Amino acid sequence: QWAISEPTERQTRVPLYQRAQGYGFPGVRVDGNDVLACLAVTRSALERARRGEGPTLVEAFTYRMGAHTTSDDPTKYRADDERAAWEAKDPI
Repeated sequence: QWAISEPTERQTRVPLYQRAQGYGFPGVRVDGNDVLACLAVTRSALERARRGEGPTLVEAFTYRMGAHTTSDDPTKYRADDERAAWEAKDPI
């Protein structure tokens, strides 16, 4: 996973969904390429909120297929086989 041209693990010490703990609410990571898993997690978060139990941070873990910005060239830092592997998981 990439945060522009840096691997995410170099940008943050903990997975993004775990940051919610510091704010006192749960965080969940879901496979962002699995439509049914995303539906289940967001429904659960919605039900939790409607019960008055507060927010839920949902990290839909997926892959940015294209460039981050118009000045970004992901071919400089991402391998072709990495992109191909994620392309095979693309639900669209």
